[in-house]
Amino acid sequence: MDHKDQVSTRPVRAERGFTLTELIVVLALITVLSAISIPPFVQWISNAKYRASARNIMSILRETKSKAITSNLEHRVEFESNNRRYRVQRGNRSSNSNDWGTVIYDWTIFPSGVNMNANVATIHLNPNGTASGGTIAIQNAISKTMFEVRIASTGRIRISKVL
Repeated sequence: MDHKDQVSTRPVRAERGFTLTELIVVLALITVLSAISIPPFVQWISNAKYRASARNIMSILRETKSKAITSNLEHRVEFESNNRRYRVQRGNRSSNSNDWGTVIYDWTIFPSGVNMNANVATIHLNPNGTASGGTIAIQNAISKTMFEVRIASTGRIRISKVL
């Protein structure tokens, strides 16, 4: 019998593909990595709406300060913590305004799940760049403060993350 005619007794193995064991190991690794990375990602997403709300307040305060300076008229941002909203009004004088009938931005409501606690009802922004000062706490649904927007009497506006 010729060497070519002999049948091999070795098992035939497929040249392509993965074994079931390799697939199980890869799936286990994906599961472990997902379990490790998903909670921080969910936390980051949840913090994003609080961060965005704080940035919106900071932006509106800066814009209102700029409007007060350029128009030489007092402006104010009015806060209603219980209703989760704020608005911008213009006064009729450069100081001691007695008519706040001009609404620049009507009531803006925070997104659902975002609450606000302002330590003042209004923040006055003056034509010389100064302000009455105050702190607006951006809170979650259970009233835990996530971020604070502070405006100093000098007119400086900043955001701080509460740990």
